[in-house]
Amino acid sequence: MSPRFADMISSRQRRNEKSYRSEAGCLVSQVRCDSSQTVNLIKFDWLSSEISAELAKIVLEEELGICAEIVTLGNVTYALDEMARNGDQTHYVMLEFWRQTRKSLYYEYVEQQKTVVDAGSLGLYGKAGWFVFSFMTREYPGIDVYREYRTDRAVRYLAANSSATMGRFLGPAKTWLSLDAQIINNLKLKLQIEYANDKNTEDHIVTRIERAFLERKPSLFYFWTPHFLFSAINLDPVYLPGYSESCWTEYNQQHGLIDCDYPADLLTKLTSRSVHKDGRLNQFFRLFSFQSQQDIIDIMEDVAYSNMSSFAASCKWIKNNTALVKSWLPENMSKESVALIGTVVGSVTILIFVFGLIFVIGLIFCCMYRRKLRKHALRYAPKTLPVTVVFTDIQNSTLLWSTCPDKMKHVLEIHNLIMRVNIEKYQGYECKTQGDSFMVAFESPLMALGFCLSVQRDLLLANWPLEMLDYEDMREVKWEEKLIYRGPRVRMGVHTGSDCEIHKDKTTKRFDYIGNSINKASKVESISVGGRVYCSEEFIEALKQTVLTQLMTVKQDSDTILKKLAENDIQFFNVDEVDDQEVYWVMEFSFDRTLFIQQFELKLGVDKEVAAKIQLGEDMKRFICDSDSFSQEQKSKLVFDFITVVNHDNIRDRIAPWSLVPVTNLFSVAYNYLTRGWTPLPSSSNVEIINIIEHKNL
Repeated sequence: MSPRFADMISSRQRRNEKSYRSEAGCLVSQVRCDSSQTVNLIKFDWLSSEISAELAKIVLEEELGICAEIVTLGNVTYALDEMARNGDQTHYVMLEFWRQTRKSLYYEYVEQQKTVVDAGSLGLYGKAGWFVFSFMTREYPGIDVYREYRTDRAVRYLAANSSATMGRFLGPAKTWLSLDAQIINNLKLKLQIEYANDKNTEDHIVTRIERAFLERKPSLFYFWTPHFLFSAINLDPVYLPGYSESCWTEYNQQHGLIDCDYPADLLTKLTSRSVHKDGRLNQFFRLFSFQSQQDIIDIMEDVAYSNMSSFAASCKWIKNNTALVKSWLPENMSKESVALIGTVVGSVTILIFVFGLIFVIGLIFCCMYRRKLRKHALRYAPKTLPVTVVFTDIQNSTLLWSTCPDKMKHVLEIHNLIMRVNIEKYQGYECKTQGDSFMVAFESPLMALGFCLSVQRDLLLANWPLEMLDYEDMREVKWEEKLIYRGPRVRMGVHTGSDCEIHKDKTTKRFDYIGNSINKASKVESISVGGRVYCSEEFIEALKQTVLTQLMTVKQDSDTILKKLAENDIQFFNVDEVDDQEVYWVMEFSFDRTLFIQQFELKLGVDKEVAAKIQLGEDMKRFICDSDSFSQEQKSKLVFDFITVVNHDNIRDRIAPWSLVPVTNLFSVAYNYLTRGWTPLPSSSNVEIINIIEHKNL
């Protein structure tokens, strides 16, 4: 064990020389725990890490009777080295490890040396990156795109003072793993990093951001989620070149070649081998996980804004989420169970009585636990009409499953996590899932729209298995250095309506929605395209009513969508019909994919007739330049298309499409008629053609 660790632990142990420690607790008045197998919970100098450790400590000591120490380390590499060298004798746990950001460390300690053990996901989705204040994007459109930082205008906008020649970038501490200097250098950005303090780094970072926001000083800075600051200040991400595994390699990091965004992460728990070998501890840390991002954000907000200690805020959360905390406890291993088992030794009668009592208590607890979970799951279920329903589906998922079933399991895990994180974030209700399809209901059409747009962005930035990106329906697509597609193409359909019934199942107590409105939402999704959100006309009308009637709230996500609608950043384009009703594509102009689809996947701003004229013009241009390349039938079709388009108001209802009645000699007939004024004895079809030509006086 290192001297630093030894000093930390021994200083705590010297306070009492007994094998049991006793102090005031959260759930019990006096904590008594066995210090002979103390668990060392490693935390770092950011708040979420401290809170995770505090939660685990309370439950370990007060529910399992195992003493725990929170040890502070400022360096992840040092902590992993300590776990590897002494982890066979000493219990170490790291509850928040950013696996994708530190892939080389994970490979070295977990996969190669096998000196550290992966204990599964923490249930949180993490993402570091660059951010600006939302007011900046309104003042300076384009300031949230990295290319703008190459301009002198951006330098002046972000400069620390009037004499500065580079824009100011507020970075983390130099001791943190950040590659901002490489990104700035390789993208040739006119930025200079102002690093945070090495001590109390998070406090310094937050203080700088809060001060700049209060002074309304334009600032570009490194930050991360989950974090409480997002609930207090509106922040917008800066769009760097999209993350890819080929960019974020260990070689590129070591040689200063990183030129892309930070990866998104599913935060991982790591334990020493001694913890892994202890059945009770291993089971506890594998079960220890959050249900949503909001869980840890609630605790952080209490610490930051309610002047509570990490212990007090964690204790408050535990008391409000007893059902979830109980689910972390190893089966039949709580201290109450151990005490009860000890009392039944010696008498068969007492044994039967105690087990009967345990069964009754367990049954009551199970009912309470299920009721708590059900109440939590149903809190956002729409209880009244109208209801907004979203259907989602992965494009060509059947082909992907049949081609690579093992990797698709991982893809589906990431996909489902992104869906459920956003369902919770935007107050939706997960009605049902079937394979990779989701049906989600919302009370507010505004939150439904926010859910759809957020899912599309999160899917783009997720860390998909590299092998799956070779397939057409998951391939990475870039345009002008912007990431347009990456990962599964998820199509989404949205509809708002009252033509349905709300059913609550008497057995499962879950809500279901049945009727024409639900069927229409499903039909809208079926004609959607992977990577896009389609919606009905009724949904747009519901949004308009919301924009007109809903005032700004304290909910950042709702307000953000309201602002985008009010500023026309979100618009709707008619693409199709369902049951004689118009279907629209939701266009978010601040999303690069929208511009890409406009230019390469759709002809916007023109109807079908105009689009046909544009295509005809291109064909005629080719014919004039190289008429010999056209066959007789191609020439005839060109004349047919020309006559049809020019006369579309008069004859389109009387002429069958070319595909049904091709007139292969049309070119010769029309040519002779126009140049010589005569034609051989015409057939009935030729007479009809000449009548068409004369109708337009060609």
